[in-house]
Amino acid sequence: RETYTSKHELMTNVRAWRKMDRPRKRGWIWATSTATFNLLCIVVAYHVIQNVILSKHTVKLGQDVQNDWITTRKTLSFQVCGGVANHRLSLLYGVILAHELGRAAIVPEFPVIQTNGDNEPRMVPMGQLYDVPFFIDSLRVMGVDVIVPEVGIQKNSYTRVDITAMEDIVDQLAESHKETEHLSVGCLVPKLHETYFINSNYRIMWAALDAIRPSDELMQQSKAMAKSLSALTDAKSFNFLHLRMEDDFAHFCQQLVSQASPLQHYCSTTTDQLLQMLNNLNVPRDQPLYVAAAWHRMQHEAADGVLKALESVGYNVHTAASFKDIVTSAGEEKAVVEFELAMQAGKMIGHGLSNFSSLAIVQRRNAGLWAAHYNGGPLPLGSTLPVDQLPWVFAYNTDSPNLDYLVRAAVRSALRYRVLRPICIWTSNVTTGSPIYDWMVSYDVQIVQHRPAWTNTLWDKLAAWSKTQSSKPKQSFLMRPSSLLRELVSVDLPQVPELEQYSYVLYTSPAIFFYNRVSLMGMPQPLPEVLTMVADPSLSNKLDSGVMLMHLPGLRESYREFMGYLTNNKQGSGEPSFMLGAHGVFTQFYKQNLLQDLLPLQYAAKPYAAYDSTALIVHFEGPRPHDYMHFFYWMECAWGNSCEQAFKRGLCSYMHKWHSMLNETEDDIGLGIWYGCNTLYAPHLRDKLCMRYHV
Repeated sequence: RETYTSKHELMTNVRAWRKMDRPRKRGWIWATSTATFNLLCIVVAYHVIQNVILSKHTVKLGQDVQNDWITTRKTLSFQVCGGVANHRLSLLYGVILAHELGRAAIVPEFPVIQTNGDNEPRMVPMGQLYDVPFFIDSLRVMGVDVIVPEVGIQKNSYTRVDITAMEDIVDQLAESHKETEHLSVGCLVPKLHETYFINSNYRIMWAALDAIRPSDELMQQSKAMAKSLSALTDAKSFNFLHLRMEDDFAHFCQQLVSQASPLQHYCSTTTDQLLQMLNNLNVPRDQPLYVAAAWHRMQHEAADGVLKALESVGYNVHTAASFKDIVTSAGEEKAVVEFELAMQAGKMIGHGLSNFSSLAIVQRRNAGLWAAHYNGGPLPLGSTLPVDQLPWVFAYNTDSPNLDYLVRAAVRSALRYRVLRPICIWTSNVTTGSPIYDWMVSYDVQIVQHRPAWTNTLWDKLAAWSKTQSSKPKQSFLMRPSSLLRELVSVDLPQVPELEQYSYVLYTSPAIFFYNRVSLMGMPQPLPEVLTMVADPSLSNKLDSGVMLMHLPGLRESYREFMGYLTNNKQGSGEPSFMLGAHGVFTQFYKQNLLQDLLPLQYAAKPYAAYDSTALIVHFEGPRPHDYMHFFYWMECAWGNSCEQAFKRGLCSYMHKWHSMLNETEDDIGLGIWYGCNTLYAPHLRDKLCMRYHV
């Protein structure tokens, strides 16, 4: 600016410089490209020559090359315990432990119960039950080394370590046996803490479970059974039911009762309850139903009674006895065949307290397949492994793009602990061109477009009622059909096909975030028979419906009666019942059930209340984060003194974690509140702020 008298003169000289410098730039580009090409040629030539030389020695070295590599690598040998379900868990735990220790896992032997009546198991190679090459190759892709025991290492080379008294196996083995070449440990189930299956090991966990595939012989038996069952119906499909009604399981249930275990409520299941649940889950009767169980451990009368009861209500029942010409295996081998059959079924139903059922359920759901358990309650397997994801359901649409940041923070917080499955009920007709819709797809949120059958009925009823009123209704959700649907869609969750397989779902407002780990096992037991909300004495109605735990089978049982209440007028009034909103109709219709088991306040902590470090969910009830920002800048709040109380109490403590769930390139609200909180709690800045606002 000081040299040139005008902008035009400046730009003229700049263009002239660019023209003079262009050949020089091209020369540099040409020289760099030539050097890069020459270097590439040298590298390629080197590798070609190296491969030619090594190929001459391949036959000579053969297995010796692999032996030399293996004997220079530290390894981990581990035992497998229990039946087929524990086979899979033992393999998973062993692989994760070896990976954490930086060792190669040795393929173990497997215990198999003798078919001659001897209860003492015999050890067989893994290849007799499972496809070993497939298992090794699948984990190698994930960066995990697994090697067969016959190669390179003698059994007497292992250092046996007792892990029974160890609290943290990974840390203690890494510290005390850092220099040990070949470690050997006992059965690891369930010795590893859940934290070792989260973060980077989460993908390895699923890869290991999916890689446990039957051996070729057993796979052929399973496929032949699936083909025969599918051929029995025009639908070319069959369903799978795994029962737990053996004598030893009945004794196990009695132990849970004597121990006052919370799982006692979900153990014993009568035949009538089983039939009722199969009907509730819409298991089709026109398709074959394969029933698996440890029949030899059940009394003949009990086994025969269950099968006859299933047939009496129209199910086409089949067991392993129907395929004696196909299934030539017994014991664990037969169980491996049936586990694979469960993975091939159209619908799979099992008992949640059985590891066999639980593993089949979680693996099917992870693969996007339908799976359920007929006994209700949580899957205890989820307390040791992050595999049982509680469905977290929320409704959203395109009506409020200014609130998209709330959805982004909520989804990121849900995915943080790997134990929640985000499901969005999308109530808008528009999907293309919606930034938040595309964002949720990119984060693997399951988006369900569901339009209840009663939508038009309610809208017509509202329109007719509005004509009789002198003023418009105050409820904002009554202004447009999409808003009405978003408000009331929670009452129709029992009828959403995509949710049919789940016993419990956690339904929340999108204006929440998960502050700590939330799981079904950690909730107050027994779980509600219909639904429950959060008890909050600070609210006028004492209940916070922004967080609800819903038992879908229980809601289905009363759905028809509930719909009658929803579509009729309120008692003694001409006003439609649904104008109460989801909170109103739920609390009115299910008031007897709601008073039994309410969720504690940790499931809906408020920023304007005192900070609770044990809070599980933070609910932005009333003021949203952008309202707090507005108050911080302008000292204005539409919710009375709630905004001021929030800054004095819990808001800033919760913001420490919440703002990290937002990307400041997308949302500046989280960062703004965080800066505001830092200002309030930094003494030299806080004093200036107080002087400015005379507080």
